[in-house]
Amino acid sequence: MNAKEIREKTLIELEKMDVELRKDLFAKRLQHSSGQLADTSELNKFRKDIARIQFISAEKASKKDK
Repeated sequence: MNAKEIREKTLIELEKMDVELRKDLFAKRLQHSSGQLADTSELNKFRKDIARIQFISAEKASKKDK
């Protein structure tokens, strides 16, 4: 997911996406620890997506306060 797509969403949608991605990341970590995860690059992709969402959420929240 790229930043442009994330910026089009509302704060509520971003919060929901953040929760979903965190759950998915947890599941992927469990798969990785048990040796079932074939593509380990997915872990980095999930972490980066979560970071993007948090960054853009903070931007939107600061703009909303002004």
